[in-house]
Amino acid sequence: MTVSSVSTGNNGYAILQKSREMADSAAKDLQQAQALEQQDALKFNKASEARKEADAQERSRERHHPDTVDSLTKLNQAQQYNRAGVSVIQRERDMLGSMLDLRV
Repeated sequence: MTVSSVSTGNNGYAILQKSREMADSAAKDLQQAQALEQQDALKFNKASEARKEADAQERSRERHHPDTVDSLTKLNQAQQYNRAGVSVIQRERDMLGSMLDLRV
């Protein structure tokens, strides 16, 4: 994500919004992975034919659901974006304060 040195007043907030979206997405992915693990916990109770069918469904499910490591990486990236957004907002406010001090 590019950040312009010319402030429009929304650069930092756009970065914060992006980090929030990334964190929400990663949290949903982690929740889906946890739900799948809970379903697998009772898998040993199934009969052998039903187990084979469930195994086939599980393999297809694994192709469509993201890995936990990817979700945690997204969360880490969202954290870094959040820090960058806060830093941009603080710098914008500092510059505005400096400009006001010069004019007074």
